[in-house]
Amino acid sequence: MIELDIDVKVPRLSKKQTNRANHPAKTTEEYYRVSVYIPLLDSVIEDLKLRFLSKENKLLLNLCLLVPRYIVDITSEDFKNIIEAATKLYNFNETELDDKLELQTELELWKTKWQGVKNEGQELCQDALLSIDNCNSIIFPNVHKLIYIIASLPISVASAERSFSTLRRLKTWLRSKMGQDQLTGLALLNIHRSIEINVDDVIDRFTSLKKRNIDFVL
Repeated sequence: MIELDIDVKVPRLSKKQTNRANHPAKTTEEYYRVSVYIPLLDSVIEDLKLRFLSKENKLLLNLCLLVPRYIVDITSEDFKNIIEAATKLYNFNETELDDKLELQTELELWKTKWQGVKNEGQELCQDALLSIDNCNSIIFPNVHKLIYIIASLPISVASAERSFSTLRRLKTWLRSKMGQDQLTGLALLNIHRSIEINVDDVIDRFTSLKKRNIDFVL
């Protein structure tokens, strides 16, 4: 407020509090501490407790260890946590999950596979969506089901949030008349920029159409 040349003062207080903060205070600092700072801290603390200390979220966080970037470093205690989480998750339909020994064997094979990939210097899958593509449902049936579950949870995947952030950068005032197809193509290029695109193949594709006025979409 000082940088914006705004007077730092306590707003007018009313005798009866209705729809706004109405904390009597001797100083301006005390007023903003009680009406703004402390409620903000309480909100942040409660949100952190809800996100990381609740039993449901702890259960899901244990399942997130199945992602290859984490599975290569898990310990025997983590194995127990994953098996316990999977057992509780399938509690409503026990036929979906085979015995714990089979699941533990799958986890060991899954970990050994990605440790070999890491030792070869190759890149590990960083999220659940990529893990699904690299998980054979025949060899790892239980692991495949569990990864599908965590891939559908916002706690493990932020692809939808990325699309909104990308749209804010692309849909500017200068591009307000951009069509839907072109906007979708640019958004996909920005979100999946880690995918290498052969420029020569793109040029050959458009030149083969022999059209000078054509929409550039994926």
